[in-house]
Amino acid sequence: MFIFTVFTLAILTVIELESFTPGIAALQSEFGLSVFETQLSISINFLSYCICSIICGFLVDKYSKKHILCLGLLIFLLGSVMCSIAHNYPIFLLGRFLQGIGCSAPAVLAYVLLSDKYSTDEQTAIVGYLHGAMATTSSLSPVIGSYLTLYFGWRSNFIFLLMLCIVSLICSLFFIEDTKNQTKQNVNLGGYLFLLTSRKTLPFIMVISFFIVPYIVFIGIIPILYISDAGLEQQTFAYHPLSLAIAFGLVSFLSGGLIKRFGKKKCLYIGILFLAVHAILMICISIMRVSSPIIITLCELISSVAVVFPINILFPYAMKVSGEKSGMMSALMSAARLALSFIGLWVVGALHDGTVRYLGLWIAINISIGILCSLYIIRLDKNILVN
Repeated sequence: MFIFTVFTLAILTVIELESFTPGIAALQSEFGLSVFETQLSISINFLSYCICSIICGFLVDKYSKKHILCLGLLIFLLGSVMCSIAHNYPIFLLGRFLQGIGCSAPAVLAYVLLSDKYSTDEQTAIVGYLHGAMATTSSLSPVIGSYLTLYFGWRSNFIFLLMLCIVSLICSLFFIEDTKNQTKQNVNLGGYLFLLTSRKTLPFIMVISFFIVPYIVFIGIIPILYISDAGLEQQTFAYHPLSLAIAFGLVSFLSGGLIKRFGKKKCLYIGILFLAVHAILMICISIMRVSSPIIITLCELISSVAVVFPINILFPYAMKVSGEKSGMMSALMSAARLALSFIGLWVVGALHDGTVRYLGLWIAINISIGILCSLYIIRLDKNILVN
């Protein structure tokens, strides 16, 4: 039941971010909102989530993980109630703000709880299953949100989140041990500076971020690139992000067995090799300004499959090298992904000229940095390649 609880916490963070989007149009219509006002419901949630992830990372390293987790879930529960019964937009925005605050706790703690209970080798397979479940949830969330909005109205999305939060809270109360950091007197906010400046931890933060951010930016830009610029139909468009999520999820589920069979060294180097091929292809289609959505998606599909092995192998080691600062490490990796994704979407969106040029170059640069960081980590610690 411990694994089930951790998976529920991780899935909650994914659904919170993605299930609501199909109901945005209905929300806008009910409250008579402008586009800017509507986007505030996403921005304010994103902002509170990002800031509170940093705060939560410090708190879980200093105090009881279970208490911090349950407090976060209670805040999320309150925010979900406010969103589901809100009769004016300010109350709804406050609910979304509270949801972002509360969601930061399970987002940070899901990986910390795994690192506390399992060895690095055991985590490799479990993280693969976890990422597979999260990818599956990510692909299904918009579908679930669409049907809930269609048959029960946009408020039903938040009732659904409320129910999932209650399940997560009950499981956390019964199946998460009340562990405290025995060296909490050595934990302070300066730990973030240490993690960001240490040659042992910074490369891990960078490699995880630079391998994941390209996918987030890609998903954020392709609605414009495919539908507005390439004229792809809405129904056909849905298959492109869905194919990427399915590929990532499927390989993530299988990664534990593949790594066990072929070894970390082969899987890691094969993943890095195909990521390098992906970066080269993205540069080529950027220079050639390829306009075919199918070709662009197929190139990105290589990354969706290849990135699984570096992430699932290196993520547990990232938690290990952080020592007693595992909460801060998890928070930094989460915050770094969010910040770099925001920067990427802003830069590529601002430079967008109706072609894949700037998106492809941004992805290639990020993947290249991730590859360099991966090779540096391997050179720094050869034990990572030992089964």
